[in-house]
Amino acid sequence: MKLFTFEQFVNESRVTEALAVSNRGISGDTLLVSINGNEYGYGTMKGGPDLEELSRKFSKMMTFSVGKALAWLKKNAELVKGSAKNESEDIEATVGELVYEGLEEFENQISEREVSAEEREKLADKGYALPDGSFPIANVEDLKNAIKAYGRAKDQAAAAKHIAKRAKALGAEDLIPQSEDFQKSLKESSINEDKVKDMHDKASKLKSELAELKSKKASPASIAAKEEQLKRAAKALRNLKADAYESSVNEAKFKPMGLSKEETLKVAKLYAEAISKLEGKKCTVNMDSLEEDSFDLDLPGDEYAGGSYSIDSDGNVYNDGMGVGMKTPPIYGKYDDSVATIVKNIKKVISELGWR
Repeated sequence: MKLFTFEQFVNESRVTEALAVSNRGISGDTLLVSINGNEYGYGTMKGGPDLEELSRKFSKMMTFSVGKALAWLKKNAELVKGSAKNESEDIEATVGELVYEGLEEFENQISEREVSAEEREKLADKGYALPDGSFPIANVEDLKNAIKAYGRAKDQAAAAKHIAKRAKALGAEDLIPQSEDFQKSLKESSINEDKVKDMHDKASKLKSELAELKSKKASPASIAAKEEQLKRAAKALRNLKADAYESSVNEAKFKPMGLSKEETLKVAKLYAEAISKLEGKKCTVNMDSLEEDSFDLDLPGDEYAGGSYSIDSDGNVYNDGMGVGMKTPPIYGKYDDSVATIVKNIKKVISELGWR
């Protein structure tokens, strides 16, 4: 049998109205489908989708391609009612030949479309999807779909790590692909994280050394040299994070908002006030490390304990100090949020990430 793509069917005028095929619903253990006015019944196959999934996916697929929807149904269900000969004749009269070509890719795309933008956002907040909402994995079925779609990921290292992490959480580690390509991507994601952690540790050490120099009233030249080292380390850390999570951060290195030092200070004071309310103690801006689009917050007797922050081109304020091992650092709010809104956002982040 010669195979045609859906586009070829359209071009050759071999597709009639979708009304010629309709989902008649589930009756007992059978999915009833009308093809060219005749009714056929389909049952589940061992290891295949259950009746509800058969019905749901079949209906969804028909909105895009009747031929592929029927091909998928034929592949994943068993004809239990009606003549196979008559079924073939009705399919031929309705859509020409079954569209098996590109069927797996089509199914993957349809599965992704079934997850709404709102649901993707919620899943991303919980860590069940990548930060941009792609690869949503709330259950084992989602996991299987994500594995099928892995090859289309813009950042395969990030996708592989996410898939492996969700597989372990769902108790389905046996589904983690063992292919050379997938395992290579997993290894790459680990290397990226190690680099981020090493640079974070280096920056933390430099902060401590700077604080010690200041406490000992070291020479201004020594303090300035250490501050410059810290600035370079902070910049390298941000770029490493952007490289490691490229697909989820606008597919580019970290882009600062472009605020002046004075404008950044105004933002920093808002976040310091919010942290003060949450911690029940005075939080202040570290004026020594303040830069354009970047600031640190201090708590009494504990320098930098209030967090290290950066502001990106979209106005998002990231807590970089809490971002190690995450797809992206947590966003505590926008640069122009009110103190009340910042407090609310931080409480939400803390709750969702289980920090308290």
